[in-house]
Amino acid sequence: MTTSPARLYVILAREAPVGVIFRRGPSRWVQVIHWDTATDTFTPGQWLHARLHERRSDISPNGKLMIYFAVQENRITPKREEFIYSWTAISKPPYLTALALWPLGQSWGGGGMFLENDEVWLNHPPACLTPHEKHKPQGLTLTHVESTIGEEEQVYQRLERNGWRRIQDWQGEYIKSNRDKANDERIYAGITFSSEWYWNLPQEDFPSHYVDHAPGIHERPNLDQTATLVMKKTRGGGDAIPYGFAFSIRDNHGQELQIEKAEWADWDQQGRLVYARDGKLFEFTLAGDSIELADFNDATPEQMVAPEWAKTWDGSKKEEDRP
Repeated sequence: MTTSPARLYVILAREAPVGVIFRRGPSRWVQVIHWDTATDTFTPGQWLHARLHERRSDISPNGKLMIYFAVQENRITPKREEFIYSWTAISKPPYLTALALWPLGQSWGGGGMFLENDEVWLNHPPACLTPHEKHKPQGLTLTHVESTIGEEEQVYQRLERNGWRRIQDWQGEYIKSNRDKANDERIYAGITFSSEWYWNLPQEDFPSHYVDHAPGIHERPNLDQTATLVMKKTRGGGDAIPYGFAFSIRDNHGQELQIEKAEWADWDQQGRLVYARDGKLFEFTLAGDSIELADFNDATPEQMVAPEWAKTWDGSKKEEDRP
């Protein structure tokens, strides 16, 4: 049986040679991996059986803390003493053990960004700013915005903070199927959604879907301004939230080279162009060659207890024990 490759997304620290890799797969499993970009040393961390929204996550400038947003709803969740459907947490990568945790209870909003090492922007509404009584933040200044944005604008803010330039917003339209239009009319009329009614409606030639008119474009030049990484976002063909990214590199003469099948790409702290594809990390040279740095496809979910230094806010841990 053919196994689908893992999916990787990386967030790089702004002031340290550190990256946090979010490895997704199998379905609804995610693992966090610490990446020392100076030595290409990788330290595997904890797994979580949930949907971790990596694009709404961030790491501190020094790479020592991580904020993430997770959604976990299954048959076990309602049996907990405290029902927490979704939450934002701060931990020490590559571990997910929460030092601070804010219950949210919905999938709209959530997550946040590090403005500084000790200043965090939390994407929660005012009613959801109270931390869990056993997981309160320490030594952090907390700011927040009204949770009126989903994932995209939050992603843009983090990208632009890290040196990306927004060249063009995505332009397109969402075409609703007759089935979804009929359901909207019932909702507007105050009728509770019924899955039986919905799926008994006549089949249609097309599902609800997006149509692209123009891609969203972000660009980021390298340190010596000799090349520019280009990221294009499209949504056509998918329903609701799905979208795809395409990456290319353009030199100062206007020559552009595609980075085939890349699902994430960026300049690392040393100025290398690094990217993820099919569960692997690569370095991409200006000559168009790809050098494999790591393959994470063989990893499987396992229980892992966080070390003591990852369970506390203080600095009593031994630095040599930390990646």
